Amino acid sequence: MLGRRLVSTAIVGLWAACLHGSEVARALVIGEPVLVRDINSQPLVVSSQPQDIVDFAGRAYFVASDGDLIGLWRSDGLPAGTELVARIGTGSSPTDSFLSILGQRLVFVGRSGAEGQELWSSDGTTAGTGVLADVRDGPLGSFPSDLTTSGDRLFFVADDGISGRELWVSDGTSVGTRRVRDIVEGAAGSLPTFLTAYDGGVAFVASGDGTGDELWFSDGSADGTRLVRDILVGSQGANPSGLVVANDVVFFSADDGENGAELWRSDATADGTVLVEDIREGEVGSDPLSLVRVGERVFFSADDGENGEELWVSDGSSAGTRLVADLGEGSVGSVPLFLFDFDGTLLFSADLDVGGRELWRSDGTPEGTSLVADLRPGAASSRPLGFVNLDGVVLFSAQTDGEGVELWRSDGSGAGTELVRDIREGAASSAPARFVAVDGEVLFAANDGSTGVELWASDGSTDGTRQVANIAADDAVASSFPAGLTPLGGDVYFVADDGVTGLELWRSDGSADGTELVADVNPDGDAFSGFVSIVRYDDVLVFAADGGDLGVELWRSDGTADGTRMIADIREGPQGSFPGSLTVHDGEVFFVADDGERGPELWRTDGTEAGTAIVRDVREGPIGSFPGFPASIGGQLFFIADDGVLGLELYITNGSDEGTRLVDDINPEGGAFPVPGFLFFTELDGDIVFGADDGTNGNELWRSDGTAAGTEMIRDVFSGPESSTPSFLRNVNGRLFFVADDGIRDQELFVSNGTDAGTRRVADINPFGSAFGFFTFFFSFAAVDQQVFLAADDGDRGVELWRSDGSEAGTALVREINPGPAGSFPAFLTPSSGRTTVFQACDAAFGCELWESDGSEAGTRRLTDLAAADRSSSPNGITVVGDTIYFVADADESGTELWSVQREFCPGDCGGDGAVAVSELVRAVTIALGTNKVERCLDADANGDGEVAINELIRGVRSALNGCPSAPPS
Repeated sequence: MLGRRLVSTAIVGLWAACLHGSEVARALVIGEPVLVRDINSQPLVVSSQPQDIVDFAGRAYFVASDGDLIGLWRSDGLPAGTELVARIGTGSSPTDSFLSILGQRLVFVGRSGAEGQELWSSDGTTAGTGVLADVRDGPLGSFPSDLTTSGDRLFFVADDGISGRELWVSDGTSVGTRRVRDIVEGAAGSLPTFLTAYDGGVAFVASGDGTGDELWFSDGSADGTRLVRDILVGSQGANPSGLVVANDVVFFSADDGENGAELWRSDATADGTVLVEDIREGEVGSDPLSLVRVGERVFFSADDGENGEELWVSDGSSAGTRLVADLGEGSVGSVPLFLFDFDGTLLFSADLDVGGRELWRSDGTPEGTSLVADLRPGAASSRPLGFVNLDGVVLFSAQTDGEGVELWRSDGSGAGTELVRDIREGAASSAPARFVAVDGEVLFAANDGSTGVELWASDGSTDGTRQVANIAADDAVASSFPAGLTPLGGDVYFVADDGVTGLELWRSDGSADGTELVADVNPDGDAFSGFVSIVRYDDVLVFAADGGDLGVELWRSDGTADGTRMIADIREGPQGSFPGSLTVHDGEVFFVADDGERGPELWRTDGTEAGTAIVRDVREGPIGSFPGFPASIGGQLFFIADDGVLGLELYITNGSDEGTRLVDDINPEGGAFPVPGFLFFTELDGDIVFGADDGTNGNELWRSDGTAAGTEMIRDVFSGPESSTPSFLRNVNGRLFFVADDGIRDQELFVSNGTDAGTRRVADINPFGSAFGFFTFFFSFAAVDQQVFLAADDGDRGVELWRSDGSEAGTALVREINPGPAGSFPAFLTPSSGRTTVFQACDAAFGCELWESDGSEAGTRRLTDLAAADRSSSPNGITVVGDTIYFVADADESGTELWSVQREFCPGDCGGDGAVAVSELVRAVTIALGTNKVERCLDADANGDGEVAINELIRGVRSALNGCPSAPPS
């Protein structure tokens, strides 16, 4: 009786409230896309971003973009002599092409639609430029990297699709391009790095079968490719790094498991590979960095445990290895960086607490080590870097208060150190970079503030410093590129660039006037990079940002400028701790950060400096355990980490050191989790469910309650040692949906109740092959009501939108959005009104635009057409806040900006018939009161949080009074 009275009273009150406020209620306009605000209306400057500049046959060759196409360019230093040689890719941002010289040809990495990213070569002409070797058949490409010339051959790393990433060699011909040796058989690859020309071949670092990363040498033949020495026996590896050749040996840093990371040398034989000096006694190691050859000696930075990170020198002997000078007081040190051989003298930057990071020189003795010039007096730093030698004068970039980051020159003396030219006048920076000496000049990339990042040249004088050419034509439409959309308090917060302050934190209530900059976190540049990490924590946001002098650290914001501040400077100095993997758990934010001493480890914060601390140093020493994929499940925080002994395994924590422990050594022979790759963790009945490899059954489906006894494989989907590689794990009302390969039907949709018997394939969507391949991997699933929406390929119609309720009969194509075999590639699937999903899809007529679907063909329609003709607005960052869908799109008039559209749903309509009856209001109220948790009313829950609040009930009553909002025709 009491329950009925409460319900009746609530409905009458709500009805009265809605009648009273109906005249001032905001009208919903559904399906009308609205530009929230053109945040960046500055004239757009398109940059060609020249890189990989080399001197070839008396001309400068480089890679740049004209705004649409990435090409190989050449220049004689004059605008008329700067021309495109050949197209080698598409896009506006050139990637590293590793432009290298091999005899009379250039060899580099290019991309085409047919071959993908492969090895190319050029004789400097258009006709003579093309694919050198198609290492991996098909459009995926082998992604060559680390191109290194040694003698008359080129060594590089590539993946042929069979052997994984391994070492390859080329003599400049297609026939003479081959894999050197399959060091690790199978698709895993040995992942060679640090390729260094030595003795007619290459010294490099690779991970062999059971050895971990160790030093290898290759003369270009299979038999001549060998492990030099297994410095640290076992799967962990000594992790050699910083390889440099001097005095006929290879110097490098390595950790033998007893002395920590120290300086080693090798003549490419086991007996000739020895520890040079144990600079810091004990297991921690001195961690030698920035190794550079000067004459027959090697300079580097190291920390002996007493003086901090300082400058050291070695001739390869223990006696000849010594501290050059203790420049920085205390145990932190001066942290020498950018070590450079300047005609037999070392130039470098060092950071002193009093004078900041400035230009220094050294001849290897204490008395011969001195400050060259304090370009930015006081505690601030000029940060000199990018040194290049031009006929006895070094050119570099440095920052001053009046000029920003500009071009400087020095002859090694204070009097001979001066500004060459303030390319971008005033305090703004032209940020010159990628310096290369070519035919009596230095070519580099710089931004004059008018034409963007373009190619420049300098002979070291003011008048002789000029722009070579403006390769990328400017455009009238600028973009703010919003990213990281995060709801908080009814607003959406995001990162955007207004063209003035750089990438900073913004917020919006959906109106132009209500869209504003929260705070200019970094007044000197961008607070955010391309990767944005933001989480909502109680009533604030916690995020990683670069405040300027302190590097990327952990920040918080309450939505006001005064309430936006750094939480803690975890790594002192300009390098930053780079917080990532932010996860809210048990009233705190957990994250991964590197404090400069312990490497990347798991941290936690309550939003205060005092409440920010490392959880546990899982892997002692400077390497770190690289925790990843933290997941708050069943009241516990799970994550993966590598303690340096067991490999990547599953851990659990309650936020304390003693409460952080290994769950189980799932794979006793190595790590249980792939590196790199995407891991998919989800919850099922309070347990964590994931894919893992136990070393026997391959990568299969597992679950854990946080104990070793409660950690078990659910099912060996692909029987035997092969992997089913479960991915896209989604819990939909107590059932687990995922994608796996059972060895019979390739990648298909599966469902599980968490038991072996209850795990089965849902349907064979693609009888001809895999339903989930390369083009669906990044497009995730959306769980809506009792089913999942997914992007899948049935082998006939390409990648299209599908839905499934977990049964074969209930798994079907929703709509063929782009008829034919091409597919529409649904992406960024996002649950919307409780019964629909919003996503990006592409068709031949309209390009890639915003779509919505309720799971039926008739209810699947395009919401926007923001770009003319078949040009795509490419909506992404789809975020639902209340009854509004926010997204980022590239429209013709505004560029890439923040847009919004009203959700299509009828508040309070439990039955989905487009009307709200009194019985549905009663049902919604009982759910709100908590007296009927079994019944569900999807459209009564306006914000999708699983509960029905008073304001949501008011919306339902308005629908009953005024009728449901009408949707525009599809």
